[in-house]
Amino acid sequence: MTFSPSPSATSGGIKRQGFSVWDYVFCFFYLGLTFYVSFRSAFTNHNPKGDKSDHASNNSSDSKSKKYSSCKKLASDDDDVDTNSSTELLSSGSASTGDTQNMHRKGTNKISTTNAADTYFLAGRGANNIIVAISLLSGLTSGVSFLGVPAYGYENGVGVLFPIFAGQVIAGYIIAHLIIPFYSKLRLSTPYTYLERRFNRSVRTLAACLFCFRIIAYMTVVIQAPAILFKATAGVPGWLTALVCGFFATLFTMKGGMKTVIITDFMQSLALIGGAVVILILAMVGSDGLHNKDLKLDWNEYFSIESWAGDNFWYFIVGILFNTVGQSGTDQIAIQRLMSTENVRSAKRASVVSGWLNGSMSSVLVIIGLYMHAYYRSHDKNPLAGQNTANNIMPYFLMADSPPGFLGVLVAAVLGCTLSVLSGGLNAVAACFYVDIVQNVFMVVASPRKIVRTSRIITFFFGMVITILAVLSTYMKIDIVNFSNIASGLFSGPISAVFLLGMLSKRVNTFGVLTGFVFSVLLIIYTLVGEITCVGLSSSVKTPAVCSGFLFYAQMNAWVVATFLGIPTATVALIVSYMTGTPSDAQVQNLTWFSFLQGTDQEQNTTRNVYGSIPDKISLNI
Repeated sequence: MTFSPSPSATSGGIKRQGFSVWDYVFCFFYLGLTFYVSFRSAFTNHNPKGDKSDHASNNSSDSKSKKYSSCKKLASDDDDVDTNSSTELLSSGSASTGDTQNMHRKGTNKISTTNAADTYFLAGRGANNIIVAISLLSGLTSGVSFLGVPAYGYENGVGVLFPIFAGQVIAGYIIAHLIIPFYSKLRLSTPYTYLERRFNRSVRTLAACLFCFRIIAYMTVVIQAPAILFKATAGVPGWLTALVCGFFATLFTMKGGMKTVIITDFMQSLALIGGAVVILILAMVGSDGLHNKDLKLDWNEYFSIESWAGDNFWYFIVGILFNTVGQSGTDQIAIQRLMSTENVRSAKRASVVSGWLNGSMSSVLVIIGLYMHAYYRSHDKNPLAGQNTANNIMPYFLMADSPPGFLGVLVAAVLGCTLSVLSGGLNAVAACFYVDIVQNVFMVVASPRKIVRTSRIITFFFGMVITILAVLSTYMKIDIVNFSNIASGLFSGPISAVFLLGMLSKRVNTFGVLTGFVFSVLLIIYTLVGEITCVGLSSSVKTPAVCSGFLFYAQMNAWVVATFLGIPTATVALIVSYMTGTPSDAQVQNLTWFSFLQGTDQEQNTTRNVYGSIPDKISLNI
């Protein structure tokens, strides 16, 4: 099979086509390095920090399993656990009340079986907070941002620049000081464990199902980034790139778990940061500076909300802030990374640093788009002639004006970044599906090794579903940034609204939240039908008459999809809750932010993260 660059890659004055020899050399070298580090991490066993008994305990797994089966007899529901005690935690998620099951026998010897599940899901809780913060740059942005944000800036101008920076920075502080301490002190196995404790099992299961759908939708979009890039630069069919990405991401996630995800994310983030800086310099040097035609900013329209679907400052700032808090604060993907750090203070630092990094990186990507527009305006070229979207502007620019070998490294980094995001999503959905559905709904209690084995089967299933959908979606015309915001916002909006309601309001009750969730499902269907039918996958699609009537409000601005689905969900939940009665103080005790967060800085420095135990530790008397 031979590949050649996309024919459209030669339009608009592009000086060279496809990969040079050096591009291939550097691309395969970087990919080889990435896979080597990833698989070396995946196939190397490491004990969690300070857990010396794990190696010895592996030789006595049979006796552990027998003793583990007796743990249920000793388990007791106890919310008032001292986070500084030597209590060892079992978060099975199978208690009918959703409360964490704990075992505590003082003055006896204990065997810890943290190694398998703890390392698989949380990298042994020993990850450096700076590495986690940098890994989140790749883990939350992906190639979608690296290709899509410059394309958005190229096509729409400077309007998104300040909101995309401020929204992500502010969100980092909100997550650090509001959400992370809350999760850690409640000793949650996943974010959705909280919903059962605050409301009931049905709410938790609904939220977990929405999260699984969100992962499938968003990961399908994520794979489009390398598919677009490889097709534009090397002529590789999009379906083949999607197939390879899905297969390899599933493979090393099944084997390596969160430790592999964090290390791979860290590598790709550094490559993308360096690549973005070089691209910006090339575009600035080759242009005559930014003009009004490049900025495309009308101040009157910018602060106006006359258009339901158009861009403006308020849609940007509110949408980006809500999306970021939802994605990084109530989403298993980000929380799982943050809680892989050693203690609460490290997780908070990782969140703040990640907010600044993501805001800065996103701003740089917007500026790159502006300067690429200035570059082509200065040279009187239009490389996107005849195309419906600006998705290809980054690969076209790299093919024309990057030094030999640089395109290869960037292509490899975007591919590696996509693999990282896929791995993080698969690892998170495996943890969520196992804890919130397998354990919680079917009341399954298993040994740590069986937990990891079952989670790998779940990872494989979701990996194959995402891969198949990604292969099919390569044949559609997708505006990658808007499609990403829609796919993610459809499901994260209602979930985030319910989380924030439970944390910040004592008045909301279970019936109100369930009613809000049912209403949100109707909104999701309505919005999805409207976006597909009216906005379409291509501008050449004729708009049906129903789009100016019943489906008008479904054609909302993509940046605020999560916000406009979250606000009605919260409103319905609050109205119904006020009509049906306020929960008693006993029902919400220690389950709202105002009544629970009383910790000190000293506790945050010394208390080890107990979030995400699946199981965290199993204490056995011998």
